[in-house]
Amino acid sequence: EESAKEGVHVYVVDSGVDHSDLNVVERINFQNDGLAGDPDGHGTHVAGLIGAVDNQTGILGVAPGVAIHDYRVLDKYGLADVSVVIAAVETITKEKLANPKRAMVVNMSLGENIGTTKFTALDDAIQASISAGVVYVVAAGNAEANASYFTPAHVPGAITVGSFGQLKSEVKTDVTSGYGFSWFSNYGPSVDVLAPGDALISLSSGGSVEFQSGTSMSAAHVTGIVARYLAGDPTAAPATVEIMVMKSARTSVSGGPSGTTTRGAFVVPVLTRTYTTPTLISSITLVK
Repeated sequence: EESAKEGVHVYVVDSGVDHSDLNVVERINFQNDGLAGDPDGHGTHVAGLIGAVDNQTGILGVAPGVAIHDYRVLDKYGLADVSVVIAAVETITKEKLANPKRAMVVNMSLGENIGTTKFTALDDAIQASISAGVVYVVAAGNAEANASYFTPAHVPGAITVGSFGQLKSEVKTDVTSGYGFSWFSNYGPSVDVLAPGDALISLSSGGSVEFQSGTSMSAAHVTGIVARYLAGDPTAAPATVEIMVMKSARTSVSGGPSGTTTRGAFVVPVLTRTYTTPTLISSITLVK
């Protein structure tokens, strides 16, 4: 069993992680397909936003150098059978039960429109993991739809993150205003908080960097915030962490659909100049 001093552990449940500027402490390929690294690039971009190391060059994560667990659940096409994702969640829960003092946060920048607010087997697994003390941060989705019909975005107790961006292309020092709801972001009462998701630069698989847009990036930003918080309060319960994130979000976001939060979480400047055409990364599809 670990002590609380062992540090914060971030579990990136995604397409893999492949970059030397990340502190990867564990790799598990739940696809069992023999492929190494990150065939898609999505997981590396997410992990970079969370924890790219502070080495004076390139990208700096929100929680630089945080311990990253690479839990690859997506195949080379960015797809996953839901049973594979459940296996990853259950493995995380077992780790928490074996190490109750370990500060653990899971980033799930994936999801599926299931057309109902009823809970799925994946939702049940995540709720059990939250009950065990694991913090979950999930992407709201990029379908311009109500997140309440998406799994795992509608899971109670998970921190569901929508996206915002700048209203004008300018270098900003004020993080409290001048931001608008992203056109692609899912919305509704299931969205707990908003975070930067428009044209963010981060690490790319193979050692490079690239721009991507989406609530996947927004979730990564909040995961970094959670990691920083847990570093100071490693035994904080998931509900406590969720309240902290929502209360500390002081960026006012305009233009969102009725019934959607206007609170934005923002701790580091977002690069505002676009050097390439941003790529909108859709939420990962879970194939049943």
